[in-house]
Amino acid sequence: MASATFAANPNSENEPWIERPPLQGIQFRIWHLMFFCLCAFGVLIVLICCCIRIRVPRTKQEIEADYKRKKIATKFRKRLKIISNQDMEAVDLRKD
Repeated sequence: MASATFAANPNSENEPWIERPPLQGIQFRIWHLMFFCLCAFGVLIVLICCCIRIRVPRTKQEIEADYKRKKIATKFRKRLKIISNQDMEAVDLRKD
Protein backbone atom coordinates (compact mmCIF):
# COMPACT_ATOMS: atom_id res chain seq x y z
CA MET A 1 0.00 0.00 0.00
CA ALA A 2 1.41 3.39 -1.01
CA SER A 3 1.79 6.10 1.58
CA ALA A 4 0.40 9.58 1.01
CA THR A 5 2.92 12.29 0.20
CA PHE A 6 2.76 16.04 -0.14
CA ALA A 7 4.66 15.99 -3.43
CA ALA A 8 2.93 15.73 -6.80
CA ASN A 9 2.60 12.29 -8.35
CA PRO A 10 5.72 11.76 -10.52
CA ASN A 11 4.32 8.65 -12.26
CA SER A 12 1.28 10.22 -13.88
CA GLU A 13 1.57 12.03 -17.23
CA ASN A 14 -2.19 12.72 -17.38
CA GLU A 15 -2.35 14.47 -14.05
CA PRO A 16 -4.83 17.38 -13.86
CA TRP A 17 -3.20 20.81 -14.11
CA ILE A 18 -4.40 21.80 -10.64
CA GLU A 19 -2.51 18.88 -9.06
CA ARG A 20 0.83 19.75 -10.65
CA PRO A 21 3.52 21.66 -8.74
CA PRO A 22 3.85 25.26 -10.00
CA LEU A 23 7.67 25.09 -10.11
CA GLN A 24 10.16 22.28 -9.84
CA GLY A 25 11.34 21.77 -6.29
CA ILE A 26 8.22 23.28 -4.67
CA GLN A 27 6.23 20.82 -2.60
CA PHE A 28 2.94 22.70 -2.92
CA ARG A 29 0.46 22.07 -5.68
CA ILE A 30 -1.29 24.76 -7.69
CA TRP A 31 -4.53 24.44 -5.72
CA HIS A 32 -2.59 25.00 -2.48
CA LEU A 33 -1.23 28.30 -3.80
CA MET A 34 -4.67 29.31 -5.10
CA PHE A 35 -6.16 28.63 -1.65
CA PHE A 36 -3.42 30.61 0.15
CA CYS A 37 -3.88 33.58 -2.19
CA LEU A 38 -7.67 33.51 -1.78
CA CYS A 39 -7.35 33.39 2.01
CA ALA A 40 -4.86 36.27 2.03
CA PHE A 41 -7.19 38.31 -0.19
CA GLY A 42 -10.14 37.59 2.11
CA VAL A 43 -8.19 38.62 5.20
CA LEU A 44 -7.07 41.81 3.46
CA ILE A 45 -10.65 42.72 2.52
CA VAL A 46 -11.88 42.08 6.08
CA LEU A 47 -9.09 44.22 7.57
CA ILE A 48 -9.76 47.07 5.16
CA CYS A 49 -13.50 46.99 5.84
CA CYS A 50 -12.98 46.86 9.61
CA CYS A 51 -10.38 49.64 9.75
CA ILE A 52 -11.96 52.06 7.28
CA ARG A 53 -15.53 53.10 7.78
CA ILE A 54 -17.07 52.64 4.36
CA ARG A 55 -20.73 53.50 4.15
CA VAL A 56 -22.66 54.92 1.26
CA PRO A 57 -25.81 56.79 2.32
CA ARG A 58 -28.90 55.31 0.72
CA THR A 59 -31.16 58.32 0.30
CA LYS A 60 -31.03 62.05 -0.19
CA GLN A 61 -32.60 62.52 3.26
CA GLU A 62 -29.72 60.61 4.90
CA ILE A 63 -27.16 62.72 3.06
CA GLU A 64 -28.88 65.92 4.19
CA ALA A 65 -29.21 64.62 7.76
CA ASP A 66 -25.48 63.78 7.86
CA TYR A 67 -24.65 67.28 6.61
CA LYS A 68 -26.87 68.91 9.26
CA ARG A 69 -25.38 66.71 12.00
CA LYS A 70 -21.86 67.72 11.00
CA LYS A 71 -22.82 71.40 10.98
CA ILE A 72 -24.39 71.14 14.43
CA ALA A 73 -21.35 69.26 15.77
CA THR A 74 -18.91 71.90 14.50
CA LYS A 75 -21.03 74.71 15.99
CA PHE A 76 -21.18 72.83 19.29
CA ARG A 77 -17.39 72.37 19.34
CA LYS A 78 -16.84 76.09 18.63
CA ARG A 79 -19.20 77.16 21.43
CA LEU A 80 -17.74 74.61 23.83
CA LYS A 81 -14.28 76.11 23.33
CA ILE A 82 -15.64 79.52 24.35
CA ILE A 83 -16.90 78.28 27.73
CA SER A 84 -14.21 78.26 30.42
CA ASN A 85 -13.50 75.23 32.62
CA GLN A 86 -14.89 76.96 35.73
CA ASP A 87 -18.20 77.57 33.99
CA MET A 88 -18.34 73.92 32.91
CA GLU A 89 -17.95 72.70 36.49
CA ALA A 90 -20.93 74.78 37.56
CA VAL A 91 -23.23 73.30 34.89
CA ASP A 92 -25.74 70.75 36.24
CA LEU A 93 -26.62 68.16 33.57
CA ARG A 94 -29.03 66.12 35.72
CA LYS A 95 -32.70 66.05 34.83
CA ASP A 96 -34.92 67.35 37.60
